Amino acid sequence: MRSLFPFLFVAVLSGCTPSKPAVSFVAKDTTSLVVYSDQIKSAKLLSPEDQYTNDTHYVISITLDDEAAQEFASFSQDRVGETIDVRVCGATVVSPYLQSAIYGGMFQMTAPDQDEAKRMRSILLGKVECPQH
Repeated sequence: MRSLFPFLFVAVLSGCTPSKPAVSFVAKDTTSLVVYSDQIKSAKLLSPEDQYTNDTHYVISITLDDEAAQEFASFSQDRVGETIDVRVCGATVVSPYLQSAIYGGMFQMTAPDQDEAKRMRSILLGKVECPQH
């Protein structure tokens, strides 16, 4: 089973509160899966030196709780071959193409630098609030 969901995260974000969605996945038909910060078991920051590639981006490795992992697997399985939007604090940060279903509740986001990676991790864990628009 495939459990890796790599995509490039390049937007500058300020955060989400625990009572708000940490990340949402939105399909072309507008069906969405919302994952809240309290459904994220871990969000580990990996520096470029921790990776087995020559990539210079920082990686946030995310693990969902069992319920969110099952929902994510079902959502991704139903949308293999489609492009989805990944949104944080309501903003689309990337639109990856799903090549296969994602099982196991694990995926990764990348950030261009350490500050952005730390900000992303804080967003996912609900440690900062979304900006008021």
